[in-house]
Amino acid sequence: MFLKRRFKTSLNNVICQEKSCFRVTAFYLVFTGQIAFMQKVFLTGAAGFIGSNLVDRLLAEGATVTGWDNLSTGQIRFLDGAIQHPKFTLIRGDNLDLPALTAAMRGADFVFHFAANADIKDGWQHPRRDLEQNTIATFNVLEAMRANGVKRIAFSSTGSVYGEALVTPERPTPETISWPEGRKSCRPPSH
Repeated sequence: MFLKRRFKTSLNNVICQEKSCFRVTAFYLVFTGQIAFMQKVFLTGAAGFIGSNLVDRLLAEGATVTGWDNLSTGQIRFLDGAIQHPKFTLIRGDNLDLPALTAAMRGADFVFHFAANADIKDGWQHPRRDLEQNTIATFNVLEAMRANGVKRIAFSSTGSVYGEALVTPERPTPETISWPEGRKSCRPPSH
């Protein structure tokens, strides 16, 4: 149940596209066992926290999963259990390598796209990295899907798109206050 709530909180803006664009929480389908249309899943960012947990769940539901990750931020230890599973294949690859991505995706009927450069708050220091790893990489995933006839994708965004919270001495957050004061600030006010 904890994992279910964690996914719902972390990925409440999952977009799923099939023929026409519509919004659906794809994780609801996974967690309720309604994944009949997801038998051969291709998952980018498979070694990330969210991707690896989804890999485990998809395997538990009987799907065949190909995980794709360049391991730039993902951790292979997140996939320790999945690597032993006969229906899981991990391919180390980069979304910027369109021919390799297209070949790896062959045979998939659903794509979960979770690979991205999540460090967008410092993007002004390296705008090319953000352009390549987020925009061009996503374009390549879509192109590989088109080349392979895959019509369904679910992807998520990061909370960073909403910007940084305004933190001032008058408006501190629990992270900017020392432990005793921060702990107190998280409590509801007493009346």
